[in-house]
Amino acid sequence: MENCRGRADSARNGRDPGAAPEQRYAVTTNALAKSLSLPARRSGRPSRKAAGDLTHRVLDAATALFLRSGFDATSMEAIAAAAGVAKRTVYSRFATKAQVFDAVIHRVVERNLGPLEGAPALEGLLEERLSQLVCHLLEWILTPEIIALDRITTSEVERFPELARTVFEGPVARSVRLVEDVLKDAVGRGEAEIEDIAFAAQQLMQAATGPAFYLAVHGLEAADFTEAKRERAERSIRLFLRGCRPAPRTP
Repeated sequence: MENCRGRADSARNGRDPGAAPEQRYAVTTNALAKSLSLPARRSGRPSRKAAGDLTHRVLDAATALFLRSGFDATSMEAIAAAAGVAKRTVYSRFATKAQVFDAVIHRVVERNLGPLEGAPALEGLLEERLSQLVCHLLEWILTPEIIALDRITTSEVERFPELARTVFEGPVARSVRLVEDVLKDAVGRGEAEIEDIAFAAQQLMQAATGPAFYLAVHGLEAADFTEAKRERAERSIRLFLRGCRPAPRTP
């Protein structure tokens, strides 16, 4: 009886527990795409605010289509139709489909990393500060939207290498710079000794976030942030800090 109830709940949520992994992924991305609702189209010359809202509507439509159909199968015409605007409205904002994808990634990054980049410095011991930052980043990247966008980028990288540059120069590089800022501050306070801070920040990000993200992208773990993943990240941070401790001062 319990299994029947579970399957019924899964069916209502658009998931089939008996489906193959690739089928469950398709259902998840389709459900995510459908969840992005679009406002009704208005006529007349838009105000500045309305123009901004129109751009967001185009990006909402593009995000939904990219998630559902991938980059190659999504056309500028389809984006315009989904947004309820003329094709020239899309082209007046974005000259190419790659520019649309770039804007989608940029918007996702600004919504999630922008507040962190302008936030006051973290408090506590170095391990605590790194844990707060890394776990916040993990909680963000282990979401269905980010996982799906990364899968799109990987699947299209041979034909559209500019997509990989967009992802690397956006969420990846900016996340590493946040870690780099914490390490720079720690060196200035005498909490750590690091020769190449940029390299150290890259290695810490790979160790603390890479395994969980890799497993989620390949469907081997769920795209969520759990206590087990927090503990795995914190163990990586502690291991990293053992190699950065200041040498004891001799009298």
